[in-house]
Amino acid sequence: MYRRSTTVKYILAACLGAVVYCEWFIYLVQPQYWTELECANDHDRSCTKILFIADPQIQGEEAVEPPLSYIFNWDSDRFLRSTFDVAVNYFKPDVLVYLGDLMDEGSISTFRQFHGYVQRLADIFVWNYPAVQVWLPGDNDIGGEHELVHRSRVEEFEKTFSQQKVITYTNMSFYVVNAITYTFPEKTDEPPGTENNFKIAVSHYPITMRVMFAQKIMKTINPRIFFCAHDHESKYVKQHKDLTHKVTTWFNAPKSTLDISFEDDSLYEIYVPTCSYRMGTSYIGFGAAIVELALKIRPGVAIALIVPKTQCSKDLTHKVTTWFNAPKSTLDISFEDDLLYEIYVPTCSYRMGTSYIGFGAAIVENDYKSMRYTVFWSPTRFPYLYLYLAMLIALLAYSLIFCVAQLAFRKLKHAKKKRDTSPLLERI
Repeated sequence: MYRRSTTVKYILAACLGAVVYCEWFIYLVQPQYWTELECANDHDRSCTKILFIADPQIQGEEAVEPPLSYIFNWDSDRFLRSTFDVAVNYFKPDVLVYLGDLMDEGSISTFRQFHGYVQRLADIFVWNYPAVQVWLPGDNDIGGEHELVHRSRVEEFEKTFSQQKVITYTNMSFYVVNAITYTFPEKTDEPPGTENNFKIAVSHYPITMRVMFAQKIMKTINPRIFFCAHDHESKYVKQHKDLTHKVTTWFNAPKSTLDISFEDDSLYEIYVPTCSYRMGTSYIGFGAAIVELALKIRPGVAIALIVPKTQCSKDLTHKVTTWFNAPKSTLDISFEDDLLYEIYVPTCSYRMGTSYIGFGAAIVENDYKSMRYTVFWSPTRFPYLYLYLAMLIALLAYSLIFCVAQLAFRKLKHAKKKRDTSPLLERI
């Protein structure tokens, strides 16, 4: 009896320890793998912190039948809530930008389901201080990839997430570009007195690869930098502002930071990774940026994300793409040269088929002349789910063996007792 009791205690202690580690400890230590992204000068009033949330793609009601759907949705929602809470409390952003694909089944949902998904998003992305929000639709929200764009869904999205086409914060303007429908704000959509603001174009789909569309945006808006999502990867594209000489860079190293100066002629487009563990990648997280004095941007990403950046000249030629997924890496960008950057923010969902998940983070500083960017990578989720599955199988196997052993012991004991109480002559 004592041996059996001790075994049960060890099993329960191991299960409790695994739950504490997987559901609390990993989120507690995760910021240790992130780059510290703060304003370089406390007196710099232009310093602005921006957190990018890409492709959460909360699971819908149709993919999996109940009751499993309740378990899957609860786990993925809880993961997003936990990682977002850690990123927000660590970074304290002034602006939060949601780069589309908010839902997995938004484009095929009923209006009742759509508003149910919106309520779940409101329960996931919660913080306790004033901040500006920018919401973008993705193809999974309104259609567009391998399906028609649903006009009714576009209207419902715009009605639900009621906002202007140009959202301002201090001397900074965020232009909501819809590369799915090929629409973008015009000059008439700009609030009065904001014509000379620092301009950031945000989109779900990458923009600079659609050269003719990008040229129209550069001619009409002339943004200083682009942020996009969709690819579930962390990278940035740097090119000349005529959209030539493009270079793409992967951006998913731990504690990496991208420093951008807006004083040159480069144009950047930054890809923000997904924040969902369901996207098939282990690089998941949130993009974070700080805009500081002299219009400089510092972007960063927290673990769980691959962030690629595209760098090209402002005429959209000479493009170079760089992967941005090394731990604690930072991208420094100067807006004083003639280069244009497009930064791809990775997904924050663990369901997207990649282990690089996280949140993009940027700081624009130095009077809007430079930026630092990094990714706050999120922990992977599937290994811990597999651990739970292994524990469940082990518990079931132990329970089955224990029950079979108990049943066999009782039968043997009952047979022995019956033989001992039988008449003496029947035993001979």
